[in-house]
Amino acid sequence: MVKHFNASVMLDGNYFSAEDSCDHGVLIEISDVENGYIYRKLKLINLCGGNSPQITRLYTIDHTFECKNSALMHTLRGDDCSKESFLPIDREINIGEEIIMAPTGGRPSNTTAFPYFDITLDGKSYLFAVGWSGQWKAVITRSENGVNVKIGIENIDFYMKPGESFDTLSLCFAEGNPGESAADLRKRFRKYLITDFNPLPEGMDNLPISIQPYDRYFYGRCPDWPTVAGQLRTLEGAKKCEYIDTLWIDAAWFSVGFPYGVGNYSFAEGFPDGLRPVADAVHKAGMRFMVWFEPERIHRGSEIFENHPEFLLEIPEDENNRLYNLGDGAAYEWLKNVLVNFIRDNGIDNYRQDFNIEPLPFWLKNDEKGRTGVTEILYVNGLYKLWDTLKKEFPQIFIDNCASGGRRLDFELMRRSAPMWRSDITCGPVKEDWHSDVWNQNQTLTLSEYLPYHACAVWELVANEVRSAATSGLACTFDVLKEGYDFERAKTVTGEVKHLSEYWKGDFYPLTEATLDENVFAAYQLAKEDSGFAAVYRRAECEDDTYILKLNDIDENSDYSVTVTDEEYNKNTEVISGSRLKQGLEIKMPEKYTSAICEYIKK
Repeated sequence: MVKHFNASVMLDGNYFSAEDSCDHGVLIEISDVENGYIYRKLKLINLCGGNSPQITRLYTIDHTFECKNSALMHTLRGDDCSKESFLPIDREINIGEEIIMAPTGGRPSNTTAFPYFDITLDGKSYLFAVGWSGQWKAVITRSENGVNVKIGIENIDFYMKPGESFDTLSLCFAEGNPGESAADLRKRFRKYLITDFNPLPEGMDNLPISIQPYDRYFYGRCPDWPTVAGQLRTLEGAKKCEYIDTLWIDAAWFSVGFPYGVGNYSFAEGFPDGLRPVADAVHKAGMRFMVWFEPERIHRGSEIFENHPEFLLEIPEDENNRLYNLGDGAAYEWLKNVLVNFIRDNGIDNYRQDFNIEPLPFWLKNDEKGRTGVTEILYVNGLYKLWDTLKKEFPQIFIDNCASGGRRLDFELMRRSAPMWRSDITCGPVKEDWHSDVWNQNQTLTLSEYLPYHACAVWELVANEVRSAATSGLACTFDVLKEGYDFERAKTVTGEVKHLSEYWKGDFYPLTEATLDENVFAAYQLAKEDSGFAAVYRRAECEDDTYILKLNDIDENSDYSVTVTDEEYNKNTEVISGSRLKQGLEIKMPEKYTSAICEYIKK
């Protein structure tokens, strides 16, 4: 077992591992926590008394793993709001080959990289979870005798000023046990995120099932919706759905509106007394109140743009947007106080932070000469400090992590938050040329192997679409203000999401591949102790009407009560032997573009 691995740094052109003693005055402080995994934090401290030597290389891990024969890598694509978001990437690592992975634009799961990957070397697997909410880089190089893995911050060329200390990229590393497959290692890592790094506050067992019709109503489609009265009407509609537990108001509350009002903390005219009247009604209904913020992007003409230009980073290429500098002490204190007071005054339970800008150009253009990377490091440190402060001030707060969808899903943010909008593919309904039902199925198949908590939106009360989107939570953009809305159907579909939510704490099994092909079935299973469920989808061009469901974690010597619920929520329950469940259960689906849920409970 790998109990220790190296970090490396280059000082004044000389390489040092963390174990090397050096007289350059920069302390490399490594904190390793071991609990079936290694959670490593790397910190730099300048002890020189003056400026430090130039640091031009910094890797939290720089380790060579033995490999004589086969070397395979598995990871996912990043999110770019397309059908390919989070699709799997599997490839061999050949001798002499160098693989470089880095995201796009400074958001850690944006487009070109995903901050979780595993490698399997001669049958032994190793999993890496990158903890850096900025521009990280992984370099994987194979020689004849091994595979070297380096993971660090991509843009590094700086000196440290007297007394400075920086927290840098962290890493969670897990090693497969003998005979343990890469898929099994991912299941074990997923459990660590539930047991040791759970972002949900005490008392919140699963993700919210929220009413969130922003894209449906905001853009002139429902004039009174962005008002207190409109939100209270939405709340009444949510209550009729019965199982919705959260009222979620997205970008509608601040003056000028989205996106031009980003940087304002004053209220739109529809909220003359702020959000407290809405919050009070939400809490009276026994629900949580979730509110959208985007504190890091500042639009030209907004209050912060006009009143606090000293807090902002700018670049010539973008005249309309600024980046709020979380790495500046005064800027951090101002924003922290604004958010703490705003959350307290307006009764907010779930804090949703969006991030619709690529920060990397702002960071690089604003580095001091000889200090490339410092603006980013201070900024990311400030982000962690802000979220930790909010969680300390409000122990029951839930943080929803959004960045134009799921473009900031690194380990450090995922241990503090969960994405309720994992990709912007659900900013609109399923259409003839927009098959987000299939893309949602794929995202659940791939993301769930690594991450236990993620969710997205659904627009219509179509079982196939709801089930394709649902995890342990769901954002419901339901048309609850429409006259004659089918609240009984809404109650049925959200009731199933609520009923199945607890299973998402169990082991996740992808039963089919994630593919864009529509002439196939898609299926996955959640197994929790002696029960679980499988979701099966017959896609729009699939000619076969029968799926053979083979369940995992089944006791062949026991019987199970098995309930199959079809597209119209008709249920059929029978007692079936465990041996038959392992051999394969026929799920009949006569119509294309339909789904079925198979729930099983050991008798």
